[in-house]
Amino acid sequence: MTLTLTMNYTILRNWRNTIASDDVVCFLGDMAFGRESRKPRWWVTQLSGRIVWIKGSHDKGIRVTHDDGGAWPEFFVDGVERVVKYEIISCDGVEFMLVHDTFDAVVNGWDGWIIHGHNHDNRLHIDNRFGHKRVNVSVEVISYTPISLAKIIEGIRR
Repeated sequence: MTLTLTMNYTILRNWRNTIASDDVVCFLGDMAFGRESRKPRWWVTQLSGRIVWIKGSHDKGIRVTHDDGGAWPEFFVDGVERVVKYEIISCDGVEFMLVHDTFDAVVNGWDGWIIHGHNHDNRLHIDNRFGHKRVNVSVEVISYTPISLAKIIEGIRR
C-alpha cells in the first residue's frame, strides 16, 4: 500500500473512532488526494457524522451548495449537509471563520480567529503571533484525528 493510501485509511480509522453519527463535523477540504485514492464520494460514504464540507483546493468537481439551500445533485450523499467556501461559527464566546486556506478568510475581510487546513506542516497549530489568530488543523498537526472545538478553545485560552 502506498504512503498516500496508508494516510487515507489512517484518517478514516481515526474518524470512525472519534465521530459519532449525530456529531456535526466541519471538514476543511481535500477529501481525496493521490492518484491511487478513491473518489471523494466513496470516502464520504464511509464517514460518520453530519458533515459541513468546506471546499478545499484538491476538491475538483465538488460544487458549493446553492446559497438558497438548494440541493447538491452533482454529489449529494447522506451525511453531507452542505458544501460551502467558508463557515462562521460561535462557541463559548469565541467566533471562528472556518476555511480551507487562510487566504479565503483574508479575502472576506475576516480579522477574528481562523480555523484552517491547507498548510501541511508540523508547525504549532494555534498561532496568535502578529495578531494573526489562526488555528492550523491540517492532518499532520492533529495526528490525523478529528479535533473538537472545545479542545481548540482550550488551546486558545492557555
